Amino acid sequence: MPIDLGGHASGLAEAQRQLGHEAEAISLHWSPLGFNGDTCLEPPPGSRHRLLRRELGRFSLLWRTLRAADVVHCHFGQTALSVRAFPLREAKPSSELGESLRLAYARLLWLKDLPLWRATGKTLAMTFYGDDIRSIEASVRSNPYSHLALPEIAGPLRRRNEFRSRYLDVVDRNVQLIYAVNPDLLPGLPPRARWLAYSHCNPSRQLPRPWPGEAQPLRLLHMPTNRAVKGTAALIAAVERLRAEGHALHLTLVEDRQNAQALAELDSHHVLIDQLRVGWYGGVAVEAMMAGRPVVCYIHEADLVRTPSAFAAELPIMRANPDTIEGVLRGLLGLSEGRLREMGEQARRFVETWHNPEQIAASVLDDYAGLARSPGKP
Repeated sequence: MPIDLGGHASGLAEAQRQLGHEAEAISLHWSPLGFNGDTCLEPPPGSRHRLLRRELGRFSLLWRTLRAADVVHCHFGQTALSVRAFPLREAKPSSELGESLRLAYARLLWLKDLPLWRATGKTLAMTFYGDDIRSIEASVRSNPYSHLALPEIAGPLRRRNEFRSRYLDVVDRNVQLIYAVNPDLLPGLPPRARWLAYSHCNPSRQLPRPWPGEAQPLRLLHMPTNRAVKGTAALIAAVERLRAEGHALHLTLVEDRQNAQALAELDSHHVLIDQLRVGWYGGVAVEAMMAGRPVVCYIHEADLVRTPSAFAAELPIMRANPDTIEGVLRGLLGLSEGRLREMGEQARRFVETWHNPEQIAASVLDDYAGLARSPGKP
């Protein structure tokens, strides 16, 4: 709760149920991409009294956790009372009076549930995903290709800096278990935070997809949620230069589609291009590897030391950034279809090992149980 970003919360909850525990992923945010948890308390757009029903659902969720939950695991840095992730004034409100009232409501509730849960003996966990908590300054300083060096991306996020340290202080004082799915976040989190692999794909149900046939032309798939963040312009430019040289290369961009529809495109493509700026692979890369497709992505090598050494050694993703993507694609064009298939099979084995949801859920359950045996301050 309260958001099922990329299906990760619901994937973890499902795996915990498979291991014999009661778990439910509850979302307060309806997703047009289909990530709505096991239960979504916000009706879809166009529903009557949508916002009122969501806010009533917010307090119903809080009461339910207080009454019945042993563990409350929050995702994307938000809690049940996160009316806004950070209580900031909207840049261009439609009504100044309405915005003042909404802002006062958001600030009144912000993070009030964390100490309430702790006071009532709940085990608290929080998973961070990326720009929900990523430091602009740290990212730009350490990552030469950081998307946060782009003013159009960093500008809106910079406004939250006035609340960021206060937010982390409240989390540090109340949340016992802290996870990050992107390892570059760990230096900015309390020392007890640890890296957690994506757990939204189940290899027992998601079998490798049939290979799409001869790699002539080589068919690339790119699914940007935000073109600037993903480095899409550099990818398009590289593909166009290679085509101008006469290479048989096809690029498909898939945007604003439900997850299941977007992933169906893997059936007709040989390689997934993830992002070229952020420095870590996303959930779509896991889904592509699960399908048996090679993946190209920018991996900030310095962050690998924050993951298990065996994981770092086995990570099969082909590295590329905006400066090197053309050369990487040129190398792919020189590979045989058999070699591409071998790379896809290697990717599948990797996710079966490192992104097995039951194994990840078991490690999180062990963390929960450890706190239950020795409760105390974070």
